[in-house]
Amino acid sequence: MTYVPIASCRAAPWHFDEPHIARDAYGRRVSEISIQAGIVTSLPLIVPCMVAAVPNGTWTPSKAARGRAVQEGTAAGYPDLIIDGIGPNAGRVCRAEIKALSDVSPDQFAKLNDLTANGHLCGVFRSLLTLVAFLVANGWQSRASGWAEERF
Repeated sequence: MTYVPIASCRAAPWHFDEPHIARDAYGRRVSEISIQAGIVTSLPLIVPCMVAAVPNGTWTPSKAARGRAVQEGTAAGYPDLIIDGIGPNAGRVCRAEIKALSDVSPDQFAKLNDLTANGHLCGVFRSLLTLVAFLVANGWQSRASGWAEERF
């Protein structure tokens, strides 16, 4: 499989986490699934939002199952997570491609560029912390910023 050079990702208009970010508190490598699972469960506790996974990379055992997945809307390169703001973040949306050690594929690079060119907030993330920082830097409110659930 071919990948887009890191230099091209760094120059892209969307957020790009450097590969060394994907480490645990002890400096060990972490898997993409553990990063994504942590984001899905923890992000709504930090930033008022709902998170949905896009199962484009799910392995399918047969040609028929792959054909059905395409009919249902599977799109190569579409970001892994859709993050919809709620409460003070209502109306905000972010698309997040989650990576551990792997690089960005040409399909992912093209989708991220298309989404960004059309006004969508998106990027490649390797950590819950960098995703939270990105959202807050782009105007999303976090629960730590003084927002409380009883306000809406």
